[in-house]
Amino acid sequence: MPASHRPRLSALGAAAWVALALTACDTANEHTEAPEHAEAHQETEALALSLNEGARWQMDEHTRTVMVETRVTLDGAAVGSLDDARALGTTLQGQLDRLIQGCTMDGAAHDELHTFLMVYMPAVASLQTVDSVEAASAQHLALKAMVSDYERHFE
Repeated sequence: MPASHRPRLSALGAAAWVALALTACDTANEHTEAPEHAEAHQETEALALSLNEGARWQMDEHTRTVMVETRVTLDGAAVGSLDDARALGTTLQGQLDRLIQGCTMDGAAHDELHTFLMVYMPAVASLQTVDSVEAASAQHLALKAMVSDYERHFE
C-alpha cells in the first residue's frame, strides 16, 4: 500500500491500542486494573521505571526472550528510508504482539513492565507512520534508548 494511503495512528488511537493491549495482558493473568493515564504518555517521554528495592525486576523467560530479540532487531536495523523505518516498525510490532500474547507475569514486576509498555507501544506504532527519514532515525534512537532503560531495570 502506498505510504500516502496508509492509515495514521492518532494519539487517541495509540492510547486506545495501549489500553487494549495492556488490558489483554492483564486479562490473561486475571488482573482487572486498566493502565492509568495511557493517553498522557508520548513516545518521547522518559520512562518512569523503578527498581525492585535496588535490584532489577525478574522477568519470565518469555518476556526475556522477546526483549533480547527486540534488542537484536533494533541494533541491527538501519533506517535509511521510510520503507526501512516502516519495516522495522512492523517487525517490532510483531515482537511486541508476541510479548503481550505470551504474558504470564503477575505482581509488581508485571506492573513495572506495564510502565515500560505504556511508553514503548506508541513509540513502536509511530515508527510505522513516520513521514520523514529524520523523524524515523530519531524514533529509532528513542526506541533503542527505551530498550536500554528497560535493560537497566529488568533481567
